Amino acid sequence: MVESSVKKILILSANPTNTNKLRLEEEVREIQAGLERARSRGQFEIITKWGVRPDDLRCGQLLAAVKQLVISNTPVDVGTTEAFKLKSMGLVKFQGNEVMRLYNLYRQCFLERLGGN
Repeated sequence: MVESSVKKILILSANPTNTNKLRLEEEVREIQAGLERARSRGQFEIITKWGVRPDDLRCGQLLAAVKQLVISNTPVDVGTTEAFKLKSMGLVKFQGNEVMRLYNLYRQCFLERLGGN
């Protein structure tokens, strides 16, 4: 299968302090098991990031890079460090030295979170 046809599912999770322990690992295993049983299992890749903190997404330059991606319909230059961070999170793909968001769903989600339209 061609790698570009694989859809990446990014699961960001955290167990807030002073709360009961969540079953995050179990829930991800259930999702993975369900995908493995599906006929289209080869079309998806699950990427998990554990212990995500709000600051992980709010870091000044990284947040600015996300905002650029949200408002642009063309590839953008967000800087080398931010581009590789966003790539490692499964949010973007490289087009030359610039990056483009992988899915419009990310745009919609970040627009809501960042207070855009």
